[in-house]
Amino acid sequence: MFNFITQLLVLLITVSVTITVQLCGNQDPQQTVDQAFIDSGISICGTELDSLQTFDEPLVKFPAETNTNYTFMMLDIDAPSPSAPIMRSFIHWMVVNALGGQLEPQSTVHPYISPMPTPGLGAHRYVFMVFEQPKGFTIDPNATVLDRNKFNVAEWVKQNTLFGPVAGNYFLEGNPPNPKFNLA
Repeated sequence: MFNFITQLLVLLITVSVTITVQLCGNQDPQQTVDQAFIDSGISICGTELDSLQTFDEPLVKFPAETNTNYTFMMLDIDAPSPSAPIMRSFIHWMVVNALGGQLEPQSTVHPYISPMPTPGLGAHRYVFMVFEQPKGFTIDPNATVLDRNKFNVAEWVKQNTLFGPVAGNYFLEGNPPNPKFNLA
């Protein structure tokens, strides 16, 4: 059952444009990534935020076992626009080897880049995902994860035999679509 849910979630993240991703509140409420953006103090779960609220790196908390390493990622699944997400998924932030859920700067694969969706193209979905890492997990310095654009979550999970997602959350940011700027 869990494997089916994982596959469905990865499918929603990598394929769906029209279905709203429900990463929090559906399963176990204890398994959400609690994102508190420093300036706003907002914990999110599908909340629409603005660029001032997401400018700085958020504080991140998620349920974690003390002696377990995790991979944390923040993705824009609507890049460059919700109607034409040809750069899906764009990595805004990735940290590996988060022992006990602690995100350490030295384990950052991609430093935080604040969301900046193009005005007039509609709200983007920004997804936070946490995966449990297997023992002995390492990243190949030549791995495709070094590219932020067109990150394939399903491929990354499979290549690295990650477990999960074990926690997740998401928020929306952007403006209502303007027909003048439609990329589709």
